[in-house]
Amino acid sequence: MENLEAFAVMFEATKERIDYEGSIDWFCFDHDCRYQLIPGRAVIYNETGDGLKAWRRTERKFQALWSYWINRGSVEFCEGGLAEIQIGSAENHELNAIAYLKAIRSKLVLKEIYGLDDEIEVAGGGHANLFSDLIVR
Repeated sequence: MENLEAFAVMFEATKERIDYEGSIDWFCFDHDCRYQLIPGRAVIYNETGDGLKAWRRTERKFQALWSYWINRGSVEFCEGGLAEIQIGSAENHELNAIAYLKAIRSKLVLKEIYGLDDEIEVAGGGHANLFSDLIVR
């Protein structure tokens, strides 16, 4: 019974370590970052104040970039006349508009940063429309 309980604790800790949302960014970019599983909750912390300050600067840059691309998507959304039409049903219009706007943002990022075309070739010789696939996902 003790082995079974120990295995359950180990399994839960492993699952938490793998699934902990946001932790991968800390481990990729901050060598002063540490992760600790306290029973019932996961904790990410910096060993020094310098690491925390650097992370906050990086987070601000990330937020600025996110705002930039969402703004670019908003401009394209409005210039395309999408702000004046209902997207889907009336009760889902707002969420549909947000999803459409985010798909435009993602398309812009994929095209301008990663150089993807509007249509990409997929395995087997088929083609996929970049924006259509983003909006469906």
